[in-house]
Amino acid sequence: MNRHFFQLLTLFILLVFFQKFVIDKLSLGTYISLEVYLMFILLLPFKYSTIKSMLWAFALGLTIDLCSFGVLGLHTIPLVGLAYLRPQLLKMVSATNNIESIQAPSIKTLDFRPLLTYITLSAFGFLTILFCLDNFSFHNLSQLFLRILLSTIVTTLFIVVIQYAFIGLRQNKKA
Repeated sequence: MNRHFFQLLTLFILLVFFQKFVIDKLSLGTYISLEVYLMFILLLPFKYSTIKSMLWAFALGLTIDLCSFGVLGLHTIPLVGLAYLRPQLLKMVSATNNIESIQAPSIKTLDFRPLLTYITLSAFGFLTILFCLDNFSFHNLSQLFLRILLSTIVTTLFIVVIQYAFIGLRQNKKA
């Protein structure tokens, strides 16, 4: 096993613990749900095959489902779907179709606007599937859309802020 695998595994564990022991304890209201673990799938390297990304997504979703003691598959299904659509989303938002030359999506490797679009579209798709599965009904469509919209905005902003924080930490270490 190589160093990169252990870095991903460490990030995986940190995001799961952060989601379960910090984010889930916050009272963000009825309409806002911050899903920070989504960042793990979004920042996987470009060189990963779709199958490899889907396996990571399956492991992450299953871990979140087991930790939440809820319905198995509630987080797994949207995460695996996102991992499947990830290459198409990256090609759609990148200025060049040669995304394989870039190591991983981040503020350093993509411009701000394509990265923001990629994170927003991914979060919107993920949260739409998650909340539709969670509700399992279209009874209150206006509340469902409001929940998806607000959660997408908060999740996107949080992931972008985390990106900038880590870029700043890495630059301070190099200096």
